[in-house]
Amino acid sequence: TEGNRALNAGAYANDLAAADQGIKITRTWDATLDTRTRPEHAREDGKKASVDKPFVFANGWTAMYPGKIHTGSAKLDAGQNCRCRCTVVSTAGDNTPALRRGKNPVTGESEVFTYKDFNQWASENNLKRNKYGRLYLNE
Repeated sequence: TEGNRALNAGAYANDLAAADQGIKITRTWDATLDTRTRPEHAREDGKKASVDKPFVFANGWTAMYPGKIHTGSAKLDAGQNCRCRCTVVSTAGDNTPALRRGKNPVTGESEVFTYKDFNQWASENNLKRNKYGRLYLNE
């Protein structure tokens, strides 16, 4: 938890330094592509934010980077930040990520493929959410 927060905080500091030097930085939220990712984090996947703006979740939560989500409740903040495995991909100018890594839900093996967001990945791997928000393989 703290390692991920520190990693993302350091990356954010680098983004701020680059922006201060006049480089246009675009930040993209990257949720871990596997079946353990929280639904709220999966929905944020692929969303973009500039350096000076937070990521804004559909329910109003905000985060400048993963591991620092503000929900308005200290207890809920802890629940969303603990064991968060999300990160941010920062790009300069108009560049966009081309490739991405995720875990194949059938084989359990890590794979590299053309960049897609969490929803595309889940759909292509025949994953659905149960009433509790957990992903399962829809066979």
